[in-house]
Amino acid sequence: MKNRFLIIICFVFVLVIVLTACSTSEKKDPLSFDSRYLNQQIKISPFDYVNTFTTKGPLRLHLEYNSSNKIVFPNNYGLRIFEETKDDWQEIKEKPTVRIPSGDIILSPEVDITAVDTVGLFPELTNFNKSTKLCIYVIGQMMDNGEAKSVAAYTNVVLYP
Repeated sequence: MKNRFLIIICFVFVLVIVLTACSTSEKKDPLSFDSRYLNQQIKISPFDYVNTFTTKGPLRLHLEYNSSNKIVFPNNYGLRIFEETKDDWQEIKEKPTVRIPSGDIILSPEVDITAVDTVGLFPELTNFNKSTKLCIYVIGQMMDNGEAKSVAAYTNVVLYP
């Protein structure tokens, strides 16, 4: 009888843990894109060796062009920056920057460019004294069979005080 009681208690305990784990929802991505156009034609990642990953410093991202189609970005690479909060993602701005040249950025197989570009940014954080997780997107327009498609890439970065 005692063993049966212990088995029931253990079963209930395991059931509670499983139900609690299953009910914990992960945060949804801040933006949704067709998976055929997300992290496919372009990819971004932080430059580990040039970033300090501090809340007060700038970030430099490595942008890789991986397409045979022309992709056009606005002057700021269509940057969208999101800060992780307790419940979700909150969009934040980039500190004002002057980007030179002022025109669009075009990646194309017909243009003599490198397959790698650098995107610099300075997130406008509200609290420099706590670690902050960011989700950073670059968004451009790609011509695909005569139709403009939004293409994007994102990366997550943690900044420390």
